[in-house]
Amino acid sequence: MAIRHRDRTLDMSESAISALLGKNLSSQYGGGKAADAAILDRYLEGMDLSALSPLSWEELELEITLEVVKEAVGKLNRWMMPGGAGFPVVFYQAYVAQLAEPLLTVFREDQRGGGLPPTLREKKICIIPKPGGDGTSPPSYGPLTMLNVDMKVLCKILAERLKSFVATLVHEDKYRFIPGRSTALNLQRLLLM
Repeated sequence: MAIRHRDRTLDMSESAISALLGKNLSSQYGGGKAADAAILDRYLEGMDLSALSPLSWEELELEITLEVVKEAVGKLNRWMMPGGAGFPVVFYQAYVAQLAEPLLTVFREDQRGGGLPPTLREKKICIIPKPGGDGTSPPSYGPLTMLNVDMKVLCKILAERLKSFVATLVHEDKYRFIPGRSTALNLQRLLLM
């Protein structure tokens, strides 16, 4: 593999390729300033946002149970790539009886405000070529972030909880990834206008 510098020269050294791709990706995807909370609050103040009822909030904030953890592990796609820890989903599914309790302890600690351990937030970033891109040009590559399976389990638990509320929070014109909605409904509404 070779990578092209700005002066159009090709470089095949691993360190140069790594440095150029890293610099390009951090300029595209990182290095930005964190949003100021006060500015965000002012922006959101005037908006008419959907809200959940107190009962819905209670349901969302229910303590995670051992059964919920086991169910989430079972629902993960067994062919998902592992993150930095290297343990694949099939490992978690094979040893769910031994792993569910420690996962539950970590998730409950987070629910109580203790936060997640840094190791849970570790990820593995792989650089993949964009379709039709020039393989020697740094912008022709994009990152693929692989989370540790522990985090994927937590994400699955949260996604399952949000599934029943997302339709009330997301505008009816939005249909992608919303259970019970389809492009056909939006097309029908468009034709009736």
